[in-house]
Parts: sequence; C-alpha cells; structure tokens
Amino acid sequence: MPPHIPTILAILIISVGGTDALAGQAVSRDVDRPRMVPVAIRASASHGRIQGTVRDQKGETVSDASVVAMGTTFASVRSDGTGRFVLALPPGEYVLRATRDGYVSTFREPVRVQSSVRLERNITLLREDTLEAIQALGTAAPTSETHAHSALAWRLRHLRRSVLRDMAPAAGVPAEEKSVSTGLEPRNVLGASARAASAYFLQTDFSGQLNWLTTGSLDLSRTGPVASMSGSVAYLAVGAPVGVHGNWSVRGALTAGEPSSWVMLGQYEATRRQTHAFTVGVSYGALRPGGTDPSTLSVASREGRTAGSVYGRDRWRIRPGIEVDYGLRADVYDYLATSHLFSPSLGARVTVLDRTRLRVEGAQHMIAPGADEFRPPASDGLWMPPGRTFSALGRNAPMRAEQVRRVAVGVERDFGPGDTATTLKVLRFREETRGQLITLFGLGDAGASHYFSSAAGDVHVDGWTLGVSGRLGPHVQGTVDYSLADAAWNRQAGVWRTRRIAPSAVRAGEERLHDLSALVSAEFSRTSTRVSLAYRFNSGYSPDLETRQASARSRFDVEVRQALPYQPIRGGRLEALVGFRNLFRDLHEPGSMFDELLTIAPPTRFVGGLQVRF
Repeated sequence: MPPHIPTILAILIISVGGTDALAGQAVSRDVDRPRMVPVAIRASASHGRIQGTVRDQKGETVSDASVVAMGTTFASVRSDGTGRFVLALPPGEYVLRATRDGYVSTFREPVRVQSSVRLERNITLLREDTLEAIQALGTAAPTSETHAHSALAWRLRHLRRSVLRDMAPAAGVPAEEKSVSTGLEPRNVLGASARAASAYFLQTDFSGQLNWLTTGSLDLSRTGPVASMSGSVAYLAVGAPVGVHGNWSVRGALTAGEPSSWVMLGQYEATRRQTHAFTVGVSYGALRPGGTDPSTLSVASREGRTAGSVYGRDRWRIRPGIEVDYGLRADVYDYLATSHLFSPSLGARVTVLDRTRLRVEGAQHMIAPGADEFRPPASDGLWMPPGRTFSALGRNAPMRAEQVRRVAVGVERDFGPGDTATTLKVLRFREETRGQLITLFGLGDAGASHYFSSAAGDVHVDGWTLGVSGRLGPHVQGTVDYSLADAAWNRQAGVWRTRRIAPSAVRAGEERLHDLSALVSAEFSRTSTRVSLAYRFNSGYSPDLETRQASARSRFDVEVRQALPYQPIRGGRLEALVGFRNLFRDLHEPGSMFDELLTIAPPTRFVGGLQVRF
C-alpha cells in the first residue's frame, strides 16, 4: 500500500468524527463503518435555535413582544412573562426583528442559523414616550442632563438610523450624524415621507396570499353532463397586525370571464384576548352579465347588479365566565324593491359549572336573492367574485328579501385538556321565516350560469340540535351537528307561477326534517396537505325539475391544498388548489333551514389553480 494512503484515511476519519461531535451524535470512529457519512447529513438537516430576552432601555423585561424571523422560512413567537423567546428554525439566512405596541423598534439583524447550534440574541426596545421626550429636548439648549456623554445619548448614537432620528435629531448626537437641513423644504418633506413609508413596510409583519384560479361548472341535471368554463379569477389578500390589539386585512378578487365581476373587503379584527374582541368591516361587489343570453334575463339583470355591506360584531367579556355577543349588519342591494336590509344579533354565554356553559342567542337575518354571489364567507376561506347571473322567476317581477328570525337556548360542555378540548352542545331552537326563497337552476336555455328566484311562503321551524366541535381526531378538527325539526308552512298568495314550474318547491302543511351538517378540516404535515370538507345531508331536499326525483339528499364542498417544493419568494409558500362543490350556500353563513333545501338542481362548480402565501 502506498505510504500516503493511511494518512488520507486518518484525516477523513477525524473530519467525519468532528462533524458528528458538533451535531451531538455519538458516532464511532471505526474505519470499517462507512455509514458515518449519512449521520452527518442528517445532522446538517436538523434545526437550530435563536433564543434571548426582550428588554426596554431601562433593562426591564418586555413581555408579549412579537419576534419574527424571515428568510428560508417564516416563523414568529411572542416573548413570555419574563421577556424570553425561543425560535426553532431550519438552517439558513434570516432577518430577525422585534415589535410591540407602545415601543419603537430599531432592532433588525441578519443572522445565520446552523444545524444544532443555539444563538443568543438580547433585544432592546425603546418606549415611545421616551423618544418623544428626547425629541422635545432636541430643540432646547443642551444642559448637564442632556450632554453628549449620557448613557441614553450613547445608545442613540449607536442605534441604526430611524425615521424619528432623520426628522428630528436628539440633543447630544454629534453634528456629523445630524441631517444637513432641518427646514421644511419640499425635498425634506418628500424624503421624510418616503423614509416613513419605507420604514412602515419594513417594520410591519405583512401576510397574505395571491391566487391565480380557473373556475367552471358541471351541470348534471339534464340527460348528459354539460361543462362550462366561467373564466379566470385573480384573488389577493393582504393583512398585518396592529401591535398586540388586532389585525387588519384587505381582500379582493376579480374575473374577466362572462360574466365579469369584482369584489372587495376591508376588515379589522381585534385579538380574542381583548375585553372587547370586536370585528368591523365593509365590502362591495359588482356583477356585469356580459355575454349571458339577454332573452332569459330581465332589464335590471342585463344592466348588472351591485351590493355593499357594513358590519360590526363584538364579544364582550364582562367578567370571567360571562360573555355577551352582539352585532349589526347593514346591506344595500340595488336590485331589490327594498334595497336597505338590517340584520341585528344578540347572544350570551354564562359559565354555570366547571367547563359547562349556558348559551342563549337571538338574531334576525335579512337575505336577498343572489346575496350568495356578493357576501364574503364567514370563515377565512377563498372568496370568489360573482360567477352567475340571476333574476326573478316572473318577468319584471320585483325581488324581495327573505326575513329569518331565530332564537336558541342550550348547554355546552368541554371535554379534554386545553387547546385539544372537544365541546359537546345541545340546543333548542325556533325559527320563523317570511318570504322563504326558492332558487331554480336549469330552466329553459339559461344553463348553469343563470338561476331564478321566487318565494314559497312563510314557514315555522321548531327543533333540537346535538353537536360536537373541536379536535375530532389526530389530524382532524371541525364541527358536526345533527338536527331534528318540525316545520309548518303557511303558503302565500301569488305563488301559482312557482307551483306550476316547480310544484315540489312550494310546500304545504307540516313535515319533519332530519339534518346532518359537518364542517371538518384535516392537515397532514408529512405531505404538507390540507383538506377541508363541508357536507350536508337532509331528508327534505326538493327534487330536480327534469327527473322529478330527489336524486341527491346530500350536498358537499371539498377543497384540497397541496404545498409544492418551490419557494417563489423568500419566506413564501406555493400551493396547488383544487375544489369541487354543489353546495349553493356557505354552511358558515346564518340563514333559514330551508335555504339549501329549496335550491333546485344546483350545478357542480369546480376551481383549480395556484396560490402563493407570504
């Protein structure tokens, strides 16, 4: 054997052994075990840690501060009661930032995270009132308390340049670090505004998503399936926290297909730990029919439709164990006989025993024909712009809203620990509906892109609900409700046209309903897959117009999101989205028990595309 071969082998063994020691792995240094290399590879893929303490300029710990790491991935954590924080991150380059309401953060540091290595970072935040005092002193002559050798002046000199320092230099800062001009020249005003804007965007933890989607429908109500493409949809959502108080968000979507439409929503939501966990928002949408067959539509429908909403709701924690919910929604629909609609709600939950609550609620919901095309979803799901046109069943007939009044009382009980608790509920409810709406698809040559609306009369519903919500399995959480209800109909005059076209939709007398509704979601971290399902079974679905049979007593809405192994932007996430639904109304939305039951022959809609989360 050449004399240099043993020397090379020894160097390789020492190198592999050293790598394993750094990774905390007990690996044998025996030359005859070549499997040491895979161990080193596994160690390089392990996570590293960034930990430390958040303090103010006086050295006191700051709790509930948001510490964010942006880079190879995105992670955030809040400091605990002692100001400590810990972030576990995969290896890579990151930018570490910290913010908290009532403080000004100048901390922004690039860090490199290595596998199985801990980094210690102590962060200092400055109180806003301290900086205001320093600014005020900056306009006065320096005194012995504000000379350039004070500890606070030393801190300011060694901080990175911020908006406040650029606009008003503090006393004690050397002349070479001050702005050249302190006047209000246009260039200074524009420069300060630009710096303020850039600082805002750099120091704000934005999040959101951007979607490029394609939608269509599949009509199964006729002799053979008929597929149609509605067009392409662009969807954008952006939001950011407002200190520790809440979050604002803006969502919008538009489509350039037939019909063309757009929707927009602005919302602010306070954090749930606030005494008043309120939400306020405003939305607006427009629908332009475009190429839909004019012979099937009314004049108003051909001209398009617009709708707007303003809403607010609040969960007020009066004291531990007592919560009150109240809210109001105001809607404006330009195509209704009475365009302004108001929907108030009031409820309360009182803890009567350990983990047992008494629940009481009452609400009035005004629901317009076609409202499902404009109203944003009650959840944070995808909001699609209007994709179908609609009109009254009778030519030039006025369109009126449905009025639903509902009261319920019940008991809730939590089982299981903390965040993994499961809630069991029993509710007794009564529901009065005036002008119950009927939605008809598949009439004439309208196809799946247009539907007609009419009224079936008034109905009174009295029933019970048994439900379970929370974590339903190791990867599944959601809500499952079973309801048993008795309905009594009071037929209105003037429904002869609806009875002639869809006799099964115009009910009379009394009937009993069995209803099963489920809203569940599952997440599989190993494959980065998320699945959500909405399902409703009911014994009272109206039959299709063509077959005259209740061919389906269930409706569904399923959506699958699959993360892709590509990062379009630093800290972003690329996902493929596919969804199918024949549910006409969102199960999250409040309304009448018969709204979905009297939707006849809805087509199956599908959506697919790409989503970028950031």
